Amino acid sequence: RQELLYNVAVNVYGDKGDFKIMEEYLDKMLNYAPNVPMAKIYYATAITTEGPQKFNKGMDLIESALSNLTIGLDEQQLNALRNVYNLYLNYFYDKKDSERFLTAMEGAKKIELRIEIINEGKYKSGLIKTLPAKKSEEFSRGIEGFKKMGWPAIEKK
Repeated sequence: RQELLYNVAVNVYGDKGDFKIMEEYLDKMLNYAPNVPMAKIYYATAITTEGPQKFNKGMDLIESALSNLTIGLDEQQLNALRNVYNLYLNYFYDKKDSERFLTAMEGAKKIELRIEIINEGKYKSGLIKTLPAKKSEEFSRGIEGFKKMGWPAIEKK
């Protein structure tokens, strides 16, 4: 049921730019499953398409979902979250919102750690020949540098 409401919300109304009706469907989805992490992730990724005015709400939902997530996310879901976090990082960097930027960096690191686990499994099973660089390490260094030095420690890529 979550997926159906999400697909109607995003593919019928979101694609037309009718965000009000899109959010009505997303609200129904979340009301049916308020404690289901994937419902929060679906909701957050959908409202993020509305633009920066929804980034705080979206990031809060994703953080809540990830803290209660008991199932694994597939590669497509992780890549979608990686893209959403890149939007958040760029936005909060440009706004110089230190608290939200740090939260976004910590969330992005969590996503990268999950991706690295998948990559290690692929490597061990022979699906990939070499392991990609661990982006979580970059985020760890960035987080530590930002906590010590603030904005001068961050170089936007």
